[in-house]
Amino acid sequence: MDGSDKLDKRRINIALETGGTRRNAGNAQRLNMERENLSGLPTEQEYLEMVRDLEINKILGSFDEDFEKFVASQEKEIKMAEKLTRMLTPVGFAKWAHVHTPKAPFTEKDGKVKGDPKYMIDVCFSADDPEWKKWAGDLKARIIALPVQTDKHTGSPIPIAKQMPIKRELDIDDQPTGRYYVTFKTGEKFKPPVFDKFGIAIPETILVGNESKVRVSYTPAEYTAFGGGIALYLNAVQVIELVEYRASTADAYGFEVEALPTTEADTSLQPTHAFSGFEDDILF
Repeated sequence: MDGSDKLDKRRINIALETGGTRRNAGNAQRLNMERENLSGLPTEQEYLEMVRDLEINKILGSFDEDFEKFVASQEKEIKMAEKLTRMLTPVGFAKWAHVHTPKAPFTEKDGKVKGDPKYMIDVCFSADDPEWKKWAGDLKARIIALPVQTDKHTGSPIPIAKQMPIKRELDIDDQPTGRYYVTFKTGEKFKPPVFDKFGIAIPETILVGNESKVRVSYTPAEYTAFGGGIALYLNAVQVIELVEYRASTADAYGFEVEALPTTEADTSLQPTHAFSGFEDDILF
């Protein structure tokens, strides 16, 4: 309390003490009320402290609001980063690699094109590979943890089965081989680079054939359609051991193939005798 406040209270006290002789009882009561009102008012120092507290609260409130926005933005960025995280598969075996040229979309009998061209590769893994077991287990756990989806059109409470990207490999007789495969793909606008084990880019003239040992860089992305699942977008391929794809040859189909002659002209396709017009022994 400063000096001016003390002086005002002293004047009121003096007035109250002499009120019986100088003022009537009504004036004394009024002055008493003024003293009570004045005693409830803050001093200048208290007022300044109150203003300071208000400013601080205002600043802190603004800071809290900005901080909450900052945290929310960071959480959003973290979620986006998780969606865009590049991950690596264990080493597996390539099947049907379309990594230099996108695979053409399926064309129906009526000529209607279904889908778009895509770069893609199937990678097979041995069931007893410990790296594969861990990788596949983590992927499966993430898919199981996704929210359960139901048919919104029919209102059926029966959950829709989630999409599992891990498939059993089958042989030509549709029998399980004991291996599993996963498909990685991306749109034709996102051509994946292909490297060898030394990190050198493999030219497009060298095609990655089946059973090449490969590792894939991919980006997982969750989706909710068709029961939900995780799409595996192809980023790049590293070829650890190359089995180069070559066009099919005659011996690949089981034909016996003879060596090409090197010194004499091959006459195997020449007629044994010349044909000059109609022969007498030809019967009609």
